[in-house]
Amino acid sequence: MYSSRGLGNNAANLAIDSSINNSVRCAYVARRDGAGPGAGGAAAPGESPIPRAGGGADDAVVRVAACGLCGTDHEEYTGELSGGFAFIPGHETVGTIEAIGPRAAQRWGVAVGDRVAVEVFQSCRECANCLAGQYRRCERHGIADMYGFIPVDRPPGLWGGYADYQYLSPDSMVLPIPADLDPVVATLFNPLGAGIRWGATLPDTSPGDVVAVLGPGIRGLCAAAAAKEAGAGFVMVTGLGPRDADRLALAAKFGADLAVDVAVDDPVAALTKAAGRLADVVVDVTARARRLSRKRSRSPVPLAPS
Repeated sequence: MYSSRGLGNNAANLAIDSSINNSVRCAYVARRDGAGPGAGGAAAPGESPIPRAGGGADDAVVRVAACGLCGTDHEEYTGELSGGFAFIPGHETVGTIEAIGPRAAQRWGVAVGDRVAVEVFQSCRECANCLAGQYRRCERHGIADMYGFIPVDRPPGLWGGYADYQYLSPDSMVLPIPADLDPVVATLFNPLGAGIRWGATLPDTSPGDVVAVLGPGIRGLCAAAAAKEAGAGFVMVTGLGPRDADRLALAAKFGADLAVDVAVDDPVAALTKAAGRLADVVVDVTARARRLSRKRSRSPVPLAPS
């Protein structure tokens, strides 16, 4: 989780600069092409000044209390995922409304002082995809305007949760949450939502189903919990080697009936022996899921080729 004390200036591509954004502390991923804002591991001071109260009727500013750390953030940090521009990462933001315009307050049903969770995607609320609930495919925004992935030189610059403040555009999706809920716990809204979507909703997990969740990361464990809550009769979670040992040990607490280290055991044989058949539903957050699924099985995402 992000905290102002937890981010160190210990890597060339991640830094904290107290002069950027009118002294708003933030962590940013610098440009790797040697040009423009953020080049060479330093962001230009004042590039993205913090919006102040009264800035607009339709937008808001949230004071960040906590922001989840996702695998995507790690890929951004290491350079595996990079858009070639400087940006403030963090897309699992929980915080308190610091300033808000009247129309934004009415639209989101929140006011100054309310605690909220901020969705990673933005929605125009007008296109066919948004009206159908498929806001990830918004014709105006899509994946180009996801929080935590927007260039810092796009005004007002505070587009990510790894900062003291985050700007909320008019098309933000803001969810009020209880004030007494620990903000660190509340950041689970993102992986838990993904787990429910992948482990229950999209595959239509039904009572008695055998479910295989490949990958014991936070989304995998949340998918296992969601599948069990949806009535799955048997849930298996797989991992790989020592790096996943602790997560596999936790799998039973998330509803798993079987945890398999694929470096040691064959998951196909283990599942067949324990459940009596292959999976009705496979949630693939790794790869090579196809071998585990029986004919006409269901998966929330296309299975990787085996």
